[in-house]
Amino acid sequence: METTQSIIRRASIPARFLLSLPLALILVILMAGTGIYLFAAANLNQVTSTPITAAPNRFDGSYLLSLSDADMVGTGYTDGQLMQVPGMRDALTILPLPLDPNSPQLTETFVSNSVTSYPQVMATSPDGERVYVIETAAEIPDDVIALDVFGVPPNGRSLTVYDLTSGKTEIYDVMESAIHLALHPEERYVAVGSAAAGDNLAILPVATLDDPTSYRFMDIDPLFSDEEDRIHSVYWHPSGNFLAVGVNDEEVAFFRFIEGENGAVSLEAHGERLFLGNHLTYGEFTAEGDYYLTAEINWSAYPGTLGFAINPRGEMIAIRFDPTDAAAHVVTSRVAVGQSPEGFALSPDESLIVTVDMRRTYLSDNLAFIPGSDLNSLSLLTFDRQSGELVMIEDYGFEGVLPEHAVFDSDGDSLAVVVYNERENPLGDGYIEFWNVTTAGNEPVLERTGARIDVVRGAHAIGLVP
Repeated sequence: METTQSIIRRASIPARFLLSLPLALILVILMAGTGIYLFAAANLNQVTSTPITAAPNRFDGSYLLSLSDADMVGTGYTDGQLMQVPGMRDALTILPLPLDPNSPQLTETFVSNSVTSYPQVMATSPDGERVYVIETAAEIPDDVIALDVFGVPPNGRSLTVYDLTSGKTEIYDVMESAIHLALHPEERYVAVGSAAAGDNLAILPVATLDDPTSYRFMDIDPLFSDEEDRIHSVYWHPSGNFLAVGVNDEEVAFFRFIEGENGAVSLEAHGERLFLGNHLTYGEFTAEGDYYLTAEINWSAYPGTLGFAINPRGEMIAIRFDPTDAAAHVVTSRVAVGQSPEGFALSPDESLIVTVDMRRTYLSDNLAFIPGSDLNSLSLLTFDRQSGELVMIEDYGFEGVLPEHAVFDSDGDSLAVVVYNERENPLGDGYIEFWNVTTAGNEPVLERTGARIDVVRGAHAIGLVP
């Protein structure tokens, strides 16, 4: 999720307070509640729970990786209650592939991470041997029971590099309020974005991560205007020559990455900013770098906290990226998907996209009357690499709280989705749920398999080492 304090509000009205009000005012409150209910229902993509219809396909690749934030339950965003499990710590879960869901072999190791960002906090090296994880919020002590008591969680600032072959962990102190990362396609640099004002982007040479004097910090604001901007996403172009940066939840800006002498690096604006929406998530380039994909979650479509409770459907957006000096970037397609599509997965052949739509399952039990708090959805789309057109195919409902991310396996016939926790068992595990991907018919189809692997509660990001 993008922020912590922005969603936390006390929403329940004590019964004794209602009883003390005049009847007319009670009727007004009830009518307002009914209006919110009806409006929330009208904005909702209607789904039912997808039945289990298939045995799981083999999930292929070298490793499946997931991150879990053990410090809060998924509904903590709306009532502040963390429901911590004493002794449970953040984890990187490593599953060697191919995978047998009935008898998984997995390793769980402590890596500090947090759900208080988009699922753009983990990257793997091109040779598949190292995992990079940025800490977007530090660990919260077990005796802290509520975020509104504790205040803002401790800022994240560390970068962890985990070696999959040796199990060795290196931790580097990077920058205040780190929120996301991108790895250079040749593993030469790590780009780390910060929520802090001022130097809000760091470029870290991988060869000298142990030398903080080699880190290069820059402020993207003067590259466009004197206004103070906040970056919410960063992603490296596969050529290594450009960076895509999400700005202020509303825009995407492209920069040329310039290497100078003696370790100097700089950014140069490459084209005009694209104003795309009101609450964009992270984005990523396609393998050839000719398109940039991002999602709009529409949490700021209505004022204040209403946007998190009655949000309209989200969107998937495709942008044709122009690497030439003309920098004539064009939005080629944008289509409606489910509510709150924070994460998405692109198939290996780049013909399919699945958005992971949390809908409103992050709402706490005292707000469960609002439609959309019971089921999440996966939105299946096709993507035409020639035209850049997106086509919405189908929504698939499923249970759980706060699923944020998914990944296809290496041959594209299986999909893994991380689910933060079960609503019925908030102190229990998170899990990875597996779906089959079928493309033999006239249209692609997702099949629910029922196969799942339990991991540490708080699973919020997932990745594949092919």
